[in-house]
Formats: sequence, C-alpha cells, structure tokens
Amino acid sequence: RSDGDGDSDGLGLNCHSDSENIENIMASIFSALDANIGNRSARDDAIGTLYEHAERTLPAVWNFVATSLCPSGEILMSSIKKCNSSLAIKTRTICIFPDENSPTNNCSSYFYEQIVKPFNQLMERSHAQLSGMDSSIATEQYNNEHEKRKWWKNRKTVDEDLDAFLKRVGKKYFNAECIKRLICQEYIFRENPKDEASDSEHSDISCGNLASKFEEACKINEKDTNDKFVISTVTRPSDEEVKDFLQKMTVVQLKKELEDHGVERKVFRTMRKASLVELLFTERQKSVVGMDTDDSCSSLSIALPCDNDQAQSPITPVRNCNLAHTSPGSSSMDLATKGHCTFLILDEDLQRLPFECLELFSGVTVSRIPSLPFAIATLLEAKPASKGMAPYVDPVNARYVIDPESNLANTKSTLLPILNSMSQKNNWNWNGKVGEYPSVDFMESCLQRGNSLFLYCGHGGGERFFTRSQVERLLLNAEPHQRTDHNEGNSLHVRRKCRASVILMGCSSGKLLSVNASKSVDSVHLPMHYEPEGIALSYLCAGAPCVVGNLWDVTDRDIDRYCVTLLEHFLRSGQNNDDPNPSLPECVAAARDACKMRYIVGCAPVCYGVPVRCAS
Repeated sequence: RSDGDGDSDGLGLNCHSDSENIENIMASIFSALDANIGNRSARDDAIGTLYEHAERTLPAVWNFVATSLCPSGEILMSSIKKCNSSLAIKTRTICIFPDENSPTNNCSSYFYEQIVKPFNQLMERSHAQLSGMDSSIATEQYNNEHEKRKWWKNRKTVDEDLDAFLKRVGKKYFNAECIKRLICQEYIFRENPKDEASDSEHSDISCGNLASKFEEACKINEKDTNDKFVISTVTRPSDEEVKDFLQKMTVVQLKKELEDHGVERKVFRTMRKASLVELLFTERQKSVVGMDTDDSCSSLSIALPCDNDQAQSPITPVRNCNLAHTSPGSSSMDLATKGHCTFLILDEDLQRLPFECLELFSGVTVSRIPSLPFAIATLLEAKPASKGMAPYVDPVNARYVIDPESNLANTKSTLLPILNSMSQKNNWNWNGKVGEYPSVDFMESCLQRGNSLFLYCGHGGGERFFTRSQVERLLLNAEPHQRTDHNEGNSLHVRRKCRASVILMGCSSGKLLSVNASKSVDSVHLPMHYEPEGIALSYLCAGAPCVVGNLWDVTDRDIDRYCVTLLEHFLRSGQNNDDPNPSLPECVAAARDACKMRYIVGCAPVCYGVPVRCAS
C-alpha cells in the first residue's frame, strides 16, 4: 500500500497530512451537532460537512446505531452507515412501541417500568451484596462455611436473575427481523422471501418509508381528554392500500423515493406515473420481506413487543460471513477479521444496560461511542501514525498500574506474575507501578505514548491518583488560537494528547451517570437528564482510541480472571496474514466466558471507542 499519494485504502480513509488542517476538521465536526438550531441554513451546512467527512473517513463496514427512550414512551433505533456501492451515508430508523395490552395505563413509562427499573433493581441488589466489602471484611463476616455458602448462593441468584432479564428483554423487545437487519446491515436474514413473509405474519412488524407509515402506526384517540397518542396494533397494509397510497404521490415524490430505495435514475427517467407506481410498489415489497440491498436503507420499521413464545427462524448468513449463534454477547471471529463493527450510541436511560449481552448482538462486534464525530476524529488522528489504518496497539508500549492502594492482595498475586511472564516471553519490557500511586509524570507519559496500552487494576477508574480533571487536561491547551471558520473571535487551541488505549478493570470504571439522575429506582421517572459522564468518557474525550470499563461493581477474583483472558486474547501474536489479531471489542466479548458469574460480572465490561487491534 502506498502512503504517499493520498489514495484511499481498504478502510476508505483519505490522507490528511497537515495536522493543523486535521484540527480544523475536528473543530468543525465536533461543533456540527451544536450548530444554532434557529439558523436552519447554517445548521444544514454544519451537518452536511459532518456527513462529508464521514463519507470520506469511515469504513463501509462500520454501522452506527443510536438508541433512545423517548419521553413519549417509544424506543427509537436509528442507524447511520456508509453504503458499500455508492459510499453515501444512508440512514434507517426503527420505532418500538409500548405494548397497548399492558396493564399499565401510562405508555410514556412503559419501557422504563419493563426494562430500566427492573435492571436498576438488580443493580441495587448486587450493590447491596458488595457494599463495604473487601478481603478482610469478607474473611471476618463469612468465616464459616455456612455463611459463605449462603452469600454465594445469593450472588448466584442475582447472576441468574440478570441472565433471565437479558433473555426476556431480548426476546420480547429486540427480536424482530427489522431490528436484526438494522444492527447488522451487511446481511440478508432470509434466503427465501416466502419464509420472511410467513414470519412477518406472526411478528407484528410493518416495514416501509417513514413518511408513508407513521400515520398507519399512530392514531390519535379524539375521545382522550389528555390528547395523548394511543398506539395501535401495527399490521401490514394490503397491496391495494399501498397502491392507492402511491397513486396519491406526485411524480417527483415517486422518483425521489425510488432513489431512496437505490434505483438508478436512468431506470425510471422516462417512465410515466403508472409505471413509477408499479416499480415503487415492487421495491417496497422487497423492503417488507427484508430483501432490500445496502443502498435501499432509508426506511422505517415499526415493531411491537412480542408476547408469543414462537422463536424467530434462525438467521441465515450470506456473503460468506459467519453469524454463529454463540453465548450472549460473544463475538464471531469470522466477522471480526472483516472489520465489521456496530457502534451503540445510547441515551441517558439505556446506556446503563449491557446491550452487548443481548442475543441480538451474538456474533456482532460491538463498541459504544458518544457520537459520530468521535469515530471520525480518532481515525483522522491515527492516520499519520498508522498509514491509513485504524488505530492499533504496539504491545511494546504497554504500561500498567496494579493495586495502587495496596489492599487487593489477590489481584496483585494473580496478575503480576502473568504480566511479567507476557513481557519477558515477548521481550516487551513492560514498565508499571504496583502497590503505590503512580506520579502524574508517569501517567502523562503512559497516556501520551503513541499506539500504547494502559492497564489499570484497582478500585474504580483510578481517579484517586489521576483525576478526571487531570485526564481532561490532555485535551485542552490554553493557548489562544485564531479560528479558521466563520465564527468570530478566538478559541482555545484544542489538541487531544491521549494516544493510549485504556483498560480500566475497577468497579464501575465504565459507568456513566447524569448528574441530575435520581438514585432511587422507586422515584417517579424523569425522562429528561443531562448527558451522562464518567472517567471512561473523559479518557475518550482526551483522545484515547478505545476504553474498556465496567458498568457496575464487580468481585475482584472473577474480574481478575476476566482481565487475564482479555489480555491473552488481545495480545496474542497473529499466526499468519489470513488470521489477523482480534479487535479489543471482540476480546471484551470473548472473555466473558472466563467468569464464574457469567452475567453479573461477565456482562459488566464494555468497550468505548473504535476497535483497535494489537500489532502482530
């Protein structure tokens, strides 16, 4: 591969050699979503610029899925992805409606009551078990076999309850074919259209264009004095109803929707309206049965909770990709080698849930990201060092901090010999701090080293010795800098200095929390929260390509087992060019099986950022 002519490589990246130009681009893409909503033209220009950089920079095998719990009660899932053929950014949206047959009369809180609140209650039970617990207290309080067995029995119950919760939520709310296709758009889930059609008859799913389907899904009950929406059961309209609707569209509207479905303009340029209607009807039928291609991904799917126990037909992979049905949240290495990744952009309520462990994501590489600009910026920053490839980790540059408070003896005795063995066996000469607080200089040196890896094993996310404000200083440089855009005045010259991927193996190190979120699961649900924040997001903002952390508190020995397995998977040397090293998000998923508590510990670690790989 030539790196001097600016040609795109396999990931679809363009050359941006001028660092100042990259910083200007980053300033424009991060500010795009904050453009003045009152100035429609300026906002459209800002979003258009963001999309242009996404088209030039993002790999076509990356799929971004934003999932939000709406104040009105629905769950919206929207994907944004670069289509393989046209390389244009396309979107698809799914709306999951509350179950109108539910005993609760408040549709706006249905999913909160069915998903968020039960999960919060599970977390409270787990937290109560671990609260104030350390090795010495455990030895003192559970010094006889009976008490110890009782504690572990209760712990196992919580683990099993979380397993049951994930299976229930996955089967009832996220099992529709349109949702599977949204998550993994590279694949057609039915080889036989007849199978898909028969499946849709018992799945309460209707797919189509947003504008033409929304009024079919939502009806306003005029007798309701509260003027609230009443969500009706969604059924597929008849062929005659669809054609009647299409006949009411103008020729311009018909041609526009045909383009949205990926039909080339030359195909229908000379057609009359009757022919346009027939062609669009055919294309819509393809969309309904799930046989549309990557270029026809501008659509809305409407799904209702499914109460029947009839399982969906197994997914049939195409294009020689293996979507193996492994344990929940595990990842298929065949998918990984092709670079496929689904990025979850979750709202304040849903980001606390371990979405990665739903059966929906079995065989799919998953990472979380705050917004689209983070992925674009990381690839732009990695370009000069990685010659057009996505960021990677050089194991020679790994550094670690183990048990800095010197009160996790088991963690120290478990991990340190393994880390020393890995380093000596491969001549990596790792440097780290054990049983003591590292200096600020040590931390800044670790984090600013290019293509490096920083491992922390201790309490929390290490904020006691390197605070969030210190992490975020790696983002800001307070030198005045004249902006090159059309905004007036000066601004801070922003340069993200963190270059290390970060693994934080402490309790709740990956947890993000809104400052105004209620801590009680029994309080009235307030759907409006500030954006959640936490140490993992601070590292990501400072420039870390990838961050691994735990969504909740975990037990030390189980998470130590997890950590060892994660490092063994991620740092292994590639056997040959046809067997590249797995990405960090894949290893995060694969290591879950190492935990004795497969769910209450194994589902806690999640990945933020882009899928870095270890250099062979």
